[in-house]
Amino acid sequence: MSDSALTLDFEAWSRCLPGRVESSGLQRLTGNLSKSTVYRIHGAGNGGSAVIAKRCPPESAVTERTIYERVLPLLPLTAPRYYGAVEAQNKSLWILLEDVEGQKFSPFMSEHRLLAARWLGILHSRSSQILPRPELPDRGTTHFHACLTSARKKILESRCNPALSAQDVAFLEAVLRLCDALEAQWPPLTRLCSSFPPTIVHGDFRPKNAYVRADPGGSRLLPMDWEMAGWGIAALDLAPARSPLRLPLVDLSAYKDTVRGTDPEINIDSIERQVRLGVVLRRLSAISWSSMSLSTEWPEKAVACIRVYKAELDDVLQRPPWAD
Repeated sequence: MSDSALTLDFEAWSRCLPGRVESSGLQRLTGNLSKSTVYRIHGAGNGGSAVIAKRCPPESAVTERTIYERVLPLLPLTAPRYYGAVEAQNKSLWILLEDVEGQKFSPFMSEHRLLAARWLGILHSRSSQILPRPELPDRGTTHFHACLTSARKKILESRCNPALSAQDVAFLEAVLRLCDALEAQWPPLTRLCSSFPPTIVHGDFRPKNAYVRADPGGSRLLPMDWEMAGWGIAALDLAPARSPLRLPLVDLSAYKDTVRGTDPEINIDSIERQVRLGVVLRRLSAISWSSMSLSTEWPEKAVACIRVYKAELDDVLQRPPWAD
């Protein structure tokens, strides 16, 4: 990013933020021109606190802004302080948030799983009450079928990549067979998804995208990074963490109790089916994302990631949630 462009951003930030915005107080955290770029602006927030400036690409900018301006303020949910959004170059958008200090969300901690259950339960059970309905991307079966189609296409295109070993190619052939099996089961999968009420979903709820902060009134969950948010089903946010332990992210009993006010028929069995369904949809999306790197000179990381995702899918598909 050029100095002149950054100077213009300083001016735009200054119009939104209560503190001073100075170049000496700017720290680049992560990002590049094709993805979100994140800066920490020291001293620019309330009481001289730090602010996070996140430059969102056009495809996710509107979604993030909609969540912070038209969803979270209307629900009894904790969230990072939102200072506003300002336009940047190339139709991207700066989202300005408080620099959240606290503990990374951990599925190993029962308190964190309880907080996540209640937070997500409120989001999922009360989204339909937000009127007019906010315009957000579709995160239903059409979206995930597109992920399936894209993954198959990218894998087929990559098989001639000389950077892939013979073992890698044989493994990717097995992934293609898995994609074909999921394609054959897409109608019953779609019927199961349609049996659950549509709701606003975070879409990428996992440990790296949430903090827990201890305040005088108690611990608060602060999810962030809403690029994958949209209208879908709760299953997307209930899938366990991506790890060999596959730890649950939420306390299922607490989630049931939170949602029961608007869905008195909900029970642990139906929630567990959604957890398994969430694994199928989220890991399919992850395979699609990783497959984009299979045609590069360095496909090793992508293959390693897809191995993990396929193992989790194989496990769930031994007892497909739509076959119960």
